[in-house]
Amino acid sequence: MLRCKTCTTFKTRDILYDPHGRTWPLHQWCPSNRQGQSPPGGRFPIPPDSPFLQPAVSFAAAIVNRECNCVMCQTIVVVTNATEQFESGVMYNFLMEMADSNTCLVVDCLYNVSSAACPPDPLAPTYWCNATVYARPWENPPYILEGLSC
Repeated sequence: MLRCKTCTTFKTRDILYDPHGRTWPLHQWCPSNRQGQSPPGGRFPIPPDSPFLQPAVSFAAAIVNRECNCVMCQTIVVVTNATEQFESGVMYNFLMEMADSNTCLVVDCLYNVSSAACPPDPLAPTYWCNATVYARPWENPPYILEGLSC
């Protein structure tokens, strides 16, 4: 069950605490803090390097590696057009440019994909994937792939 701190408008929608002690800052979604922007439930841009987005990106890239018939790891080149939407969890939608790694086999990327550990081959052709990942870190499994098209 989630516990919340107060928000001046919603009274219970400022910071979510999951059972594992992690916090999800929602104070920026409180209408009194968004200065006329949409209330929670709408989609909002999120920086591609956000620490909240990165596990969802790695999860989606790992699914790409599990489903491909590849020898080399399919690794992330860049993430763009990322959005998040708060519901009973967080829905992330993003585009990721991917390419073959020149150092890692696909078996190295079935559960976690790191561009630092498995850099993309600069000579490999790239392709784009649009992914939608539903994050509920307090549940098992914490991430669910809602959509993936490459």
